[in-house]
Amino acid sequence: MFFGPFKDIVPPSVLAGLLVWSGVNYLLIGPTIGGRIVLADYLPACTANVQAMAEQARDQELASLSLPSIDYQAEHALRQAEGLLNSPFMGWAAGASQGMADAFGLDVHGSLGAARQQYEAGKRAAGAAYETAQERIRSATAARLASADDLCACIAQTAIEESRTDWAIFTGTLMFYTPAPVDAFEVKMGAVARSGTCESNEGASR
Repeated sequence: MFFGPFKDIVPPSVLAGLLVWSGVNYLLIGPTIGGRIVLADYLPACTANVQAMAEQARDQELASLSLPSIDYQAEHALRQAEGLLNSPFMGWAAGASQGMADAFGLDVHGSLGAARQQYEAGKRAAGAAYETAQERIRSATAARLASADDLCACIAQTAIEESRTDWAIFTGTLMFYTPAPVDAFEVKMGAVARSGTCESNEGASR
């Protein structure tokens, strides 16, 4: 018989009631009470931790970005060439040559202007790439901050499901006995968070 050796000690009706009580706690009461306790005692701290880590990661990524590089040698060379070309001496030389540069198809001003434009375009491209990288990091951080509540809710729900028996014991004994996984539920949530299960689910839902 199912009740085994307990049938001679405890009436079958009492054992049946205990069995029903255990089942109700496992299926309904334990997870429900667990969810309410976790919502009040653990979710705020989880959300704050996730947001703090996201902000820390953002600051580290921004600090690791390489600033737009400046070719100081090219800049110096251009400045010298521009200064020389606009100097009184070059003005005199151009007049003294009596259009020799034009005769040979030499456009010194045009060539120097093109070199300046190319140099400035490179600077703008480097600056734009740097700003794009910054924006990408900030956007990813904003998304993570916005999803912190959902991420922690997933972590909490997964942890409750994995410790359902412990919550059933907790509520089934009318909270007179607290199993270790319930007493240190933040440890269980930490293990779920480190597993990356909810991170994967969050990424798949986007």
